[in-house]
Amino acid sequence: MNRTLLCSVVGAAVVALDGTVLTIVRPALRRDLHAHVGQVQWTSTGCLVAVAGLLVFAGRLGDHYGHARVFALGAFGFAVTSTGMALAPDVGAVTAWRVLQGGCGALLPPARPRSVVVPHFSEPDSPRSWAPRPPSSCTTPPRPVRVSPAASNRPR
Repeated sequence: MNRTLLCSVVGAAVVALDGTVLTIVRPALRRDLHAHVGQVQWTSTGCLVAVAGLLVFAGRLGDHYGHARVFALGAFGFAVTSTGMALAPDVGAVTAWRVLQGGCGALLPPARPRSVVVPHFSEPDSPRSWAPRPPSSCTTPPRPVRVSPAASNRPR
């Protein structure tokens, strides 16, 4: 149970870190690979299109083959594509690797955490792990505020 949650959190952190690193590296990517702004933008857009396009399919793969296997495949593919991007000779190769990385990212739990984590918690624990209860001030209606006649007659 704790291992599953840990893997899901680590997967989310890796994907978030990857997006942050790509944002920081964009100027160097333009300079070192002599790329145009549009080419560099496709490194992010290609990944997002791949994730969005394969998200439902990745969930179906997890249902059929097991979410742990699909997670392992996604993590391995994410590492391989990250290495490929680091060794890419031009911006076209970086974009291609990034699209493949988006496909692998769709297999990771950050894209579909509920299907991986929730089955490992008992029924009473499940709602707490996904929907924290709001504070009582959000759930109780506001009480009417009484304004004294003296306070409403004051000059402003």
